[in-house]
Amino acid sequence: MNVLVTGGAGFIGSNLCECLILQPDVKKLMVVDVLDEYYDIEIKKKNLKPLLRSEKVHFYQEDILNENRMEELLKENEVDTIVHLAAVPGVRNSIDKPSFYVDVDVKGTVSILQAAKKSGCTRLIFASSSSVYGHQLLDRPHHEEQTDPKPLSPYGAAKYAGEVFCETFHRLYQMNITVLRFFTVYGPRQRPDMALFSFAKSIMENREIQIYGNQTARDYTYISDIVEGILLSLKRMNGFQVYNLCSGRTVTVGKMVESLEHALGRKAKKIEITRPLGDVRFTWGDYGLANKMLGYKPRVSWEEGVTRFATWFLQELDVHS
Repeated sequence: MNVLVTGGAGFIGSNLCECLILQPDVKKLMVVDVLDEYYDIEIKKKNLKPLLRSEKVHFYQEDILNENRMEELLKENEVDTIVHLAAVPGVRNSIDKPSFYVDVDVKGTVSILQAAKKSGCTRLIFASSSSVYGHQLLDRPHHEEQTDPKPLSPYGAAKYAGEVFCETFHRLYQMNITVLRFFTVYGPRQRPDMALFSFAKSIMENREIQIYGNQTARDYTYISDIVEGILLSLKRMNGFQVYNLCSGRTVTVGKMVESLEHALGRKAKKIEITRPLGDVRFTWGDYGLANKMLGYKPRVSWEEGVTRFATWFLQELDVHS
């Protein structure tokens, strides 16, 4: 395979690319990232360094909205498979800047689809989100066959729009496209704006953390399980498919903070605030379909995952102190 990964310098992208390098069937790996300033560019450059040591890897600092350039890269490198991770993340930020999310997350996805079609690339994995589902009931997890997703944020709406465009391109051009709905991914290299990272930083700096009530809960999925799900998807692409990649369990914010305190060896100062607009109270997914069709099964427990994260975080803190 000659694989192109968009957003390859980011949290999920860099972890994925490190594993793709080790796959014997991956001959060339094209990493595309615009290195935007949503968070510190130096973090992304650091993520790239180990990747660039491999002869398989070719890095391009390009904007996915440049459809002609994307088409050129696909043709020049004879790319047969795309993993499209590039997007503007963040539910809360999308409330204030919905047009920006349409530009990057929707138009950017269409740009990649068009470039793929023009270049003859027929295999694409699209990174979606649990945010497409909207409100969560605690009596049952979300399943892929739900026909009425109700996203509560422009971010969730943009991701769902991307899914619809993916299915449309499949129907028009018989492209093999797999949509993966990620549920609250965490682990080493996590973005600094995400809750686990920001909470850990506040705890270590003896600052207050803001929580929205102890019963808010998330389906936390460790980064290596997400990467494994993507790798499994690459081997079993057929038509148009949608899969949840999740842990299949929920962790309340109270439990999350307690686990983080234990892993860091520090107590948190907590202050409760009103849940922000667009933020769902619960996320919980069912990975049964991914297990049946892909062989996906999450391996990292919450307790092990948060310990791994804390070990990495404390090492990073020590490096920058």
